[in-house]
Amino acid sequence: MRVCRCAVPLTVLLAAAWLTACGSVTDTAGQLAGILRAGQVAPTPAISAAKGRVTVASLGATQRLVTPTLTGLGTTASAVQIRLGGRGAPGPLLFALYPPPSGPGINPWQYTASASNFTAGGDVTTLAEAFAAMDAGRCYLSVNTDTHPDGHVRAQLGAQVFSVALGVPAGRQTGPSGQATLTLNAQQTRLRVQLTTTGLTTSAVTAVDIHAGTVGVAGPVILRIWRTGAGPLPSPLDQTIGPAEFASQTSLGIDDLDDAFSALICGRAYLDVHTTDPAAGAIQGQIM
Repeated sequence: MRVCRCAVPLTVLLAAAWLTACGSVTDTAGQLAGILRAGQVAPTPAISAAKGRVTVASLGATQRLVTPTLTGLGTTASAVQIRLGGRGAPGPLLFALYPPPSGPGINPWQYTASASNFTAGGDVTTLAEAFAAMDAGRCYLSVNTDTHPDGHVRAQLGAQVFSVALGVPAGRQTGPSGQATLTLNAQQTRLRVQLTTTGLTTSAVTAVDIHAGTVGVAGPVILRIWRTGAGPLPSPLDQTIGPAEFASQTSLGIDDLDDAFSALICGRAYLDVHTTDPAAGAIQGQIM
């Protein structure tokens, strides 16, 4: 089925306590995290089963503790770096973390980002600006190897905000529409979905889901947002989802919630509002 959407991959270890609630998304103060996956490498994703997580904790105004945990790399890392760049874009070096002066790291590795390994890049000229860019979700951690010198796995750091413009699938000229904002919390453990629809008979809505799929390609459900049974779909809908809403799709390499969230980061997922007619999706939109 062709769909009226625009695009990207996936992967994961859970290192936090999970809570699912409607509404707000809370975080541990002073801590960011990221999901390490080969599919996040840009501009050309690597092909690798390596996966993991990284945490970044504040040690005050002048230091951040960076702790990556990674499995399946299959080789020695040649560099561990924090770079400036948004989702799907490469960017300049800000912190060179590996190798540490004492020799190769261990798993989990542990580094300190500070003035001693900071390099100005892009619009970031000071250490304070670098930490502010991290806090704003504008940085990523890259683990490089000799075979993948531009990134074997990558993790976009911190909170990420996605926008979705929903419309009718290809083949129908007119119909309802919608707008959604999706917010992945700073530790990348929960997703807040805020959805508003226009011209949709909300009593006919049976489900709101996130599917795996690139632009124009239909795919299976990976995150369940809302199901019928609680009355008509509210508009706006404000729902926070976590592990209870995850649907595994092992044939696509989406084995856990981190894989699903990484699919969003990579642009390989879309939001779909299902109704009784058509059941395949009244409105849908690529998550960007």
